[in-house]
Amino acid sequence: MTRAGFNCRLYCEDIDAAAAIGRAASAPPAAIGEFPPVDVVICDSYLMDRARLAGLRGRASVLLVFDDMGERHIDADLVLNHNLYGGRIDYTGLTNATVLTGPQCTLVDSELLKARVARGERAGSGVVLSFGGTDDGARAATLARLLLSSFAGPFHIVVAPGVTPSPEATAIAAERPGVVILQQSPDMPKLLAGARLYLGGAGMTALEALVIGLDMVLCVISDNQRLNAQAFGEFGHAVIEGFRPKETAAIAATVLHRPFAPHSSPVDGKGAPRVVSAIERLLTSKRQA
Repeated sequence: MTRAGFNCRLYCEDIDAAAAIGRAASAPPAAIGEFPPVDVVICDSYLMDRARLAGLRGRASVLLVFDDMGERHIDADLVLNHNLYGGRIDYTGLTNATVLTGPQCTLVDSELLKARVARGERAGSGVVLSFGGTDDGARAATLARLLLSSFAGPFHIVVAPGVTPSPEATAIAAERPGVVILQQSPDMPKLLAGARLYLGGAGMTALEALVIGLDMVLCVISDNQRLNAQAFGEFGHAVIEGFRPKETAAIAATVLHRPFAPHSSPVDGKGAPRVVSAIERLLTSKRQA
């Protein structure tokens, strides 16, 4: 959006977490009516019910709302479901918005494509473990400890900024030089490009790992990851319902010891420019109306 000439401002509940990844943010105002009127609002929040979205739409010429599940009414101009399965969700009756879906709209860092090209056909050497933006690394530490008997690592445990690493994660990192906790906005394209396997939740990091072409073992730990995990399974990746450490570690060990071949990816990395172009077209048409 910035490269397209928009003057962007970020609102989020945890401004310290935003700062940790290099983003200046403001806390949202208490009332929707206190947001300044603007050209475009992009909203990514499950907390916005129908009434609040309607109020937010009144503050902007164009409102784009992120959605994952297709389970709520959405008052918006554009709805974005950028997951692999997005095109399978039927939004009929849920919104009158233009719906943008699927891998062609997946929002990933363009540096991932460069990292995949630089990586080529070779296999990396480590495991990246991540279970989402609120996880403290306890699940990852449990899996790393189980895998250490069959794989030397390195293991990179990703813990979100602002989250205190669990005692389990801290302990194993202190005991084993090959286990590293990464917290302060790691370079994910570089990290994933150097890895052999991604092990964790079926969320955003899994999409990034898909672009790199990594092997993946995915644990479905929340309802909003289930459809995504099923789509990853169709690309040949292992999917485990819930968090079952011994079973997950056993499957991961098998994957780590088989010959590596890069996986194909339906994500071409051009999703963000496509979404921005859709916003610009709609904004232009509204200005001309």
